[in-house]
Amino acid sequence: MQNKMNITYKNFIYLLIATIMALALLYICTITIIEFVKSDKPWIDTTIGALGNIAGGIIGGVVAYIVASYQVKVNNQQEQSNILRNTYANIRLIAEEINYNLNILEAVIPYENDNEQDLLLEKELQNIQWYNCSTNLGPEISNDCFDLICGFYRRIAILKNMDSKNRNSDYIEKTRDKAKIVLDELHKLTSNINKKI
Repeated sequence: MQNKMNITYKNFIYLLIATIMALALLYICTITIIEFVKSDKPWIDTTIGALGNIAGGIIGGVVAYIVASYQVKVNNQQEQSNILRNTYANIRLIAEEINYNLNILEAVIPYENDNEQDLLLEKELQNIQWYNCSTNLGPEISNDCFDLICGFYRRIAILKNMDSKNRNSDYIEKTRDKAKIVLDELHKLTSNINKKI
């Protein structure tokens, strides 16, 4: 993960203004304290203490604001990074399952309505990772990519549950081709997410 501290121009101006205000306040307080000490009045100790409290409160407030805004920014970046990692892991699991299904589809092509091929399609085609991970995919997945994946898994569900008399080689080959397209899209997506992590 790449952590960079980016200070924008706006933040730099705010920091500069806060620093100038704090220095000006310290200068005014110091001059005021020196003048009060010179006057030798009985209420000077109380006034000096009050000015010190005010100056300390303002400086403490500025520092607390800077630290709090930095912490909020870091927390937001960490949360975004965690979402990306979670999405990346889920996409990899789904891609692995699609790759497994692709191998099964290629194993039954050319389809000859054979009992062994039908058993392989009914028992070995998988959609468990899709069911487990689909709700955890983040906004990094475009609607088009999501529709492609959904379309592929609908075809898998149909193949698994289709009566063997209705299965044909054309449908299986189109499902295989769709799996290849989906895998290409997921590969591009994982590459893009990996750059952001």
